[in-house]
Amino acid sequence: MANTWFATFPDVAIGTANKSHADLWNPSGSGRVIRVYKIYALNNYRATAITGGMNLYHIARITALTVAGTVVTPVRADTSLENWAATSCTAHYASTVTEGSVFRRFIRSADDVGVRMGTQFDYWGSIHEMAKVWDTGCNDDAVLQPIVIREDSGIHIKYLSGADSTSTLTVVMEFTTDTT
Repeated sequence: MANTWFATFPDVAIGTANKSHADLWNPSGSGRVIRVYKIYALNNYRATAITGGMNLYHIARITALTVAGTVVTPVRADTSLENWAATSCTAHYASTVTEGSVFRRFIRSADDVGVRMGTQFDYWGSIHEMAKVWDTGCNDDAVLQPIVIREDSGIHIKYLSGADSTSTLTVVMEFTTDTT
């Protein structure tokens, strides 16, 4: 049976352009297949005010994890199934990776969400369902395949450019692991 996971990459500083913001990696020999169903990118409140700034990101496949960044431990939906360490898969932020094909580009406001609560794009980007940047559906009617990560590959969210590199972003990935 597939195990469902939730990986949260909390309040990661945007930093420099071309930064790998969040990644899932499936190493060679893991015996697992990862299927990514949903990805959320939530704008977080910032202490430093900025008005009207937008940041550009993309979701891309990665072909190598050169330097692993800060480790994130996903939470499993069913605690009776295997733990994360048993999968041999990894999740990080601020890694150095070799990038492959790009799935999608998206923008997020860099504006602080506390300024005009409820009236701007940046506020809506802080609400979970409104912050969804990838969704293949998880029910019997789903027609799109999830992003499939086989051994020795992965995916990541990459910050490309924007008006403000001092803000933070929380990324949440919902995915499954299985042996087939």
